[in-house]
Amino acid sequence: MSGEETTAWLARLSEELQATFFDQPLDKLERSHLTRRAHAIVSQAGFLGFSDLARLCSALEEACATRADLSACFEQASRAARAVCITISALRPEKP
Repeated sequence: MSGEETTAWLARLSEELQATFFDQPLDKLERSHLTRRAHAIVSQAGFLGFSDLARLCSALEEACATRADLSACFEQASRAARAVCITISALRPEKP
């Protein structure tokens, strides 16, 4: 994968994380919507090597599917998402 492609994938993941974990509180998210977003993040995060985030979003997706309480899963995935966003930000080249 080229550097440009990697940059684009990282940007998409960052946007998905923002929309999923930081734009709305958990109690405002529809479970079906969260399930789809978590599933998308699992794929993207795994592809880019963010295995902890992929694992935690997979657990969140499972919790959504089984109608389990989402609080702990969402909080753990949210913390991992913040760490990944910090990493992605650090990987971006500085603009002149």
